[in-house]
Amino acid sequence: MLKTEVTVALQGTLDTFALPDVLRLLASTKKVGRLRVIGDAGSGSLWVDGGAVVGSELLVRGADADSLIEVLFNLLRFVDGSFTFEAGSTPHANGDERDVESVIVEAELMLGEWRALELVVPSLDAWLSLAQELKGCDAVIDSARWRIIVTVGSGATVGEVGRRVGLGELAVMRAVKEVIELGLLEVSADAPAVEPAYAEPTVDVPVFTNDTPLDDPSEIARQLANLSPRAARAVAAAAKATTEEEREAALATIEAEDETINRGLLLKFLGAIDG
Repeated sequence: MLKTEVTVALQGTLDTFALPDVLRLLASTKKVGRLRVIGDAGSGSLWVDGGAVVGSELLVRGADADSLIEVLFNLLRFVDGSFTFEAGSTPHANGDERDVESVIVEAELMLGEWRALELVVPSLDAWLSLAQELKGCDAVIDSARWRIIVTVGSGATVGEVGRRVGLGELAVMRAVKEVIELGLLEVSADAPAVEPAYAEPTVDVPVFTNDTPLDDPSEIARQLANLSPRAARAVAAAAKATTEEEREAALATIEAEDETINRGLLLKFLGAIDG
């Protein structure tokens, strides 16, 4: 009787199997292939060959991935996700090669430091601002810390500071924590609410109509104050006119600018000036 061998893929979820345990299992059984992880922050892969990690890939927005250790460090930070092992898969290009256990140990050390940093700096999205006053009498600031302070300026997120000064995630979290502990920066979950821009108070001015009483000086003043700049210039021209034709031309300009202007009211005003 012919027997058919059935191959069962190694797969699971991160809440059931920890990645370090999966890697140790692959190393102990001398597996060759790709451990692919898909999680809440993105995806990544580690290629193993006979107890060593021989390649890596990370697709996580904004994350550092310059080494095998940093890739595993980022994968360990996934809160939710799943993994699949593809036997026989090989990396696209030759790169670093480290034994599985050393990669795990160093990545877990980085993760431990990250968790400690989060106690002071909650996340890369946390908002930084300059402290209003020092907690102590003085503080020692070196050039690296001064760059952080200047970059924060009037406010920035931790991630923005890292991008501006060229620091990776762990490095900027570490640097920001040091400056916060000096009492020079303050951290909050969100950016402060932006105060609305100052707006000039509005004044209700009566509409300049032909029903406006002609014997109310205060009404004349209010209506003239409501003129547009062009109409106001025409009133000035009418007041300076030396002939009837010049005055009529100026009045025509005013009426063309605003049909609601009371001609009788304007003539009374101009007559008062002439008087």
